[in-house]
Amino acid sequence: MVDLVGPLPRSRQGHTWLFVMQDWFTKWIELTPLRHATAKNTTRAVTEKVVLRHGRPDLLVSDNGTQFTSAIFTNRLAELGIQHRTTPVYAPHCNPVERTNRTVKTMIGQLVDKDHRNWDENLPALQFAFNTAVHEATGYTPAF
Repeated sequence: MVDLVGPLPRSRQGHTWLFVMQDWFTKWIELTPLRHATAKNTTRAVTEKVVLRHGRPDLLVSDNGTQFTSAIFTNRLAELGIQHRTTPVYAPHCNPVERTNRTVKTMIGQLVDKDHRNWDENLPALQFAFNTAVHEATGYTPAF
């Protein structure tokens, strides 16, 4: 499951978007800050943070954002043999990563400095905290 969060306050590194990727079964997340929410950037993040790190998933679920319905993104998934499903336009709640996005945004809010420009600097610690905490749906940590 993948989704974009933003635009967020521009960080010192120029990031304004957060790309959230979550494993459906374990609830493990990968977080990638992006300067621009483009198909090229999301495609690169899926390749580097998911496929090259954890292996090729059978299925990837996204909303109908142009980043995910573009030829760049869909062709790359097809090349990798990943089935792509999109959630209904009228039902964003069908993408469970939306709940994760709310949790991640809350965590970011607790870790930022006063001007909110360091949100991307805290992502490794935030991702670690999320992935090592017991998930309410599974009763286990995603890192289990």
